[in-house]
Amino acid sequence: MRDYGKVAPTFWTGETGRALRKAGPEAQLVALYLVTCQSAHMSGLFYLALPTLCHELGLTSKGACKALARVSETQFAHYEAPSEIVFVPEMAHYQIGPILHKEDNRHKGLVKYLESFRKCLLYKEFYARYQGPYKPLPSPLEAPCKGRARTRAEQEQEQEQEQEQEQEQEQEQEHTCVRTSEPDFNAWYTAYPRHTAPRAAQAAYSKALNAIGGDPALAVKRLLDAATAFAASDIGRGEQQFIPHPATWLNQARYDDDPETWKRTGASKHGRPPMPVGAGQKFREPGYGQPGDFS
Repeated sequence: MRDYGKVAPTFWTGETGRALRKAGPEAQLVALYLVTCQSAHMSGLFYLALPTLCHELGLTSKGACKALARVSETQFAHYEAPSEIVFVPEMAHYQIGPILHKEDNRHKGLVKYLESFRKCLLYKEFYARYQGPYKPLPSPLEAPCKGRARTRAEQEQEQEQEQEQEQEQEQEQEHTCVRTSEPDFNAWYTAYPRHTAPRAAQAAYSKALNAIGGDPALAVKRLLDAATAFAASDIGRGEQQFIPHPATWLNQARYDDDPETWKRTGASKHGRPPMPVGAGQKFREPGYGQPGDFS
């Protein structure tokens, strides 16, 4: 997580700035957000959940998608919706530098950070842009390097996911009555930061509404507000593998959690351990410099 982001005045008046201005105020706002938000990484390649962007900018999902598409048309940044990955092509050039040698200590840190993105389509664009000035970089076609040993918390997370899969199989075999409208569930599912097993999630959503009881409209609002807050939390903005599946989150009544437990530090076994250097974290080695300017 970065302390700040530095943007030059030419962001508004340069060639790209003029193209963004022509694309509309929401496109300008989203472009500025992508280079200054807490999730941003100086490589220009990072994970960003759409609900987080919507929450922090006050945009609807439809409005955010439209603005991202317009930003992409200007070539300022691109968004890969299935994996929720952002790539700002010139960000590394300005914040890391035009050239990064293998002997530079920052190179090792950058290569380690990029390992988790090698299967993403946008990583191919990053590789094509920087394989020369930052070589050697891991090829998008190579198998990822062997990762670090799993921590106990990660092993517990894996066991939890196995239990969750068993629960999902049982839920798919059940014929439960879904006590909600399709739009209500879709709004909740869009707000939640991980999109996996929607059928199981809808069954769990119905059960959660029944468990809350009372006024159905208030129950729907309670679940939606909790999912939105969770998406904006440290865990919700973190790596997908450490975010509970939506059905698990609902079945465990995580909407009743104290939001303080969703912070990165002191996570319970249902949260996630402190992350290694990765998407949404500050990447700094001695002498690594500061965020750069954009034009």
